[in-house]
Amino acid sequence: FISYIINAQNVSLSIDKKPSLVQGIPNPISIFGKNCNDYLLTSNNGKIEQSNSDCKFVIYPNHVGLAKISITNKSGKLISEEHFQVKPVVFSVDIPNFKNYITDVEYFSKSAKLKLNSDDLKCLDIGWSANFELIIIAANKTTKILGHASNGSLNVIKEHFETLKKGNIII
Repeated sequence: FISYIINAQNVSLSIDKKPSLVQGIPNPISIFGKNCNDYLLTSNNGKIEQSNSDCKFVIYPNHVGLAKISITNKSGKLISEEHFQVKPVVFSVDIPNFKNYITDVEYFSKSAKLKLNSDDLKCLDIGWSANFELIIIAANKTTKILGHASNGSLNVIKEHFETLKKGNIII
């Protein structure tokens, strides 16, 4: 009789917040296994830092695409490799309290605010900066407005809303 004794190290990795990683921001990940301090995590897309907790890490992906995370033991032996999709931060512009069409132009022109939202950034306390183009199409002219805003609502274009008339199109 011949017997084999196999000693395997079982370890797994999970993304703590989202189903995919987001480019350029801290993405918390956890490692599950015995003696988490015995492992080293590396990536081919950005850097990985260990968080305050033993089994918690943060990855900062540099570019959109795939990120390979390798887990090795302290002697450098590869234990596991996992691949994750990296997506860019997605922003949306919202006009609170208004749907597809604006029925009361006068009310809108005096109270409208644009908000820049991102589900990817909800859990972070970071600053942001946005450059944008707003186009107002009226019956007799088209106005293009190049704007810049940071860390809050996009009130920088509020003065342009005051000139809106019924039937104008905002892009």
